[in-house]
Order: sequence, then C-alpha cells, then structure tokens
Amino acid sequence: MRIAVVVVTWNGERWIAECLDSVASQEQVPHVVVVDNGSDDGTVRTAESKRPAIEEGGAQLEIVRLDTNTGFVEGANRGVEIVLGDSDPKDAILLLNQDAVLEPGCLAAFVDAMHRHPRGGAFGAKIVYPGSGTIQHAGGSVVRPRMAGLHNGHHEPDEAGAYSEEREVDFVTGAAMMLRSQALRGVGLFHEIFSPGYYEDVDLCDRLREAGWLVLYTPAARVQHHESSSFADRHARLRLAHRNRYIYALPRFSDGDFSEDFVAAEIDFLTNHASFDEVRAVSGGTLEALVRLVQCLRIRSRNQEVAPSAAVNARRALLQVRETCSRLLRNG
Repeated sequence: MRIAVVVVTWNGERWIAECLDSVASQEQVPHVVVVDNGSDDGTVRTAESKRPAIEEGGAQLEIVRLDTNTGFVEGANRGVEIVLGDSDPKDAILLLNQDAVLEPGCLAAFVDAMHRHPRGGAFGAKIVYPGSGTIQHAGGSVVRPRMAGLHNGHHEPDEAGAYSEEREVDFVTGAAMMLRSQALRGVGLFHEIFSPGYYEDVDLCDRLREAGWLVLYTPAARVQHHESSSFADRHARLRLAHRNRYIYALPRFSDGDFSEDFVAAEIDFLTNHASFDEVRAVSGGTLEALVRLVQCLRIRSRNQEVAPSAAVNARRALLQVRETCSRLLRNG
C-alpha cells in the first residue's frame, strides 16, 4: 500500500524536525508533502534539512510554500490535492500536524488496519501528550443535541488496556488522520467554510459515513502531539471552535425539535457549566456564525439536502443563545 504524508506548517521551526524525523524512521518511508502557510521563521529551512533522511529510502519530500497563513483546513486541502493529482497515485494520505510525532510502527499499524477494513475511509491514531502518560485522543464522539465533538479518553491515564480496542467512532482528529484516497475522491476534501480549523474533521467523517465508509479508531497506531501549537490565543481558539460547531450543526436545524433541544442544551451549558471566558467565546462564536449563515447554508447544501427552514431555525436559535450570553456577561 502506497502512503503519502501531508504536514501543514506555520512557524513550526520548534517542532517540524522531530515530526519529520519520526516520519523518516517508519518502516515504510512515505511520500511527504509539507505545505507551509507563510512561515516567517526557520520552518522551511528546517524541513529542507530533513530531505536526505526522507529521500534516502527512495521517498520524496515536496515542500509547498504559500504566501500567507491560510490555516490548517486550506493548507491540508492543498496538500491532499497535490497527492491526489500525482501521476504516481497513492492509496492513502496521512494528515499530520507539525507538532505531532509518529511512534515506531505507527504507519505499519495504519496500513494493517486499512488491509483488514477495506471499507475504512478514515482511521485515527491513539494520541498522547508527549512525556506525560496521558491520553489526548482515542477517537471522537459527537454529543447531541449541542453537536459538541468530544475526544474520548481526553486527559485520562494511558495505562495498559486503556482505550486499546479498535472500534468505529463518530470522528477522528485531523491532527493524525489516515484517509483512503478512493474515499476522498468520492466525498471531497475539507469544507473550507471551517477554515482555519475545528470541526472540519468531524464534518468530513460524517460525509464518509453517509457515503458508506467506516471511521475507525486504531489504537495500535500511536502518535505524540503537543496540541494547538499554532493557535496559542485561548479565547480566539474557543470562539472559533464554537463558531464551527454551529456551522457543523446547521443542516440539522431544519428539524424544529432539534432546534428547540439545541437551544435548551446551550442555555443549560451556559448557565450552569460554562466559565465567564467560555460565555464570551460562545457569544463571539454565535455572532460569527450568524454573519456566515447564508454562505454556510449554500456550501453545506451542495453535499446534502438542507431545507430552507434550517437557516430560519438556526438564526432564531443562535439569537436566543446570544441573548443568554449577553445577559450572563452583563451580570458578571
């Protein structure tokens, strides 16, 4: 099975050497595409220095330099397009964050899973925090009605037997996501309305399942990941995550019952569980989603039927959520 790895970088000089070294040390050294999002540090120079190690076994390192920071979603799409358009076709593409490190045997474990599950469209690794013995991601679950993407095992000890069973999951994270090329050709790439990132991987996994592909958590494939190295502003990160959660949920608002349940769950979360900072982030996220509502509806409806009522119900729901945020923020 022929594999390509796509790594999206932005000012990742601190991490990219270890990332590429881990790729070069795999038993089957793949074709590597580094898509750099306009870094102004030594990221590209450091990546270039790893060319001998990657190409020693006959693999190829391709470095694509973009003029600006387009974010993970657009950068990943550019890399995947390059691989899918190559005259030497690859069977699968591993998307890998710049601050992720493949443990020994990771690629082999992914390839084994792909052979055993020919209808597997997306495969996710067991991801741990470096040097901590703590799990970061063991597949993901979407919790309704808020449509919140939660990482299974998050911050739990990486003990013997913990999350050790391969199984179907709602989604796997784009931080280390193996995608079958045939499946991607059928369902398309990430929706760039989610740019620069968050929920694009959840949405893609939904589309894969709708097309009859499996989404599988593969614990034998292990990755260490520093997490959010290119998005240090916590408030901006939270606001973006909530905005994209609303965009992800948009098609479901055609169901009036879902809309009511969504609002009730959001208000309960904001009133009883959210910190002041998260209420601020939700408030900003609802505003950004409202501004993009028509555009989102147009993009999302290309791949699935979305009733016109979805926009009406979504606008009403988001306004109610925003009003709750305003009240809570006023009251401190």
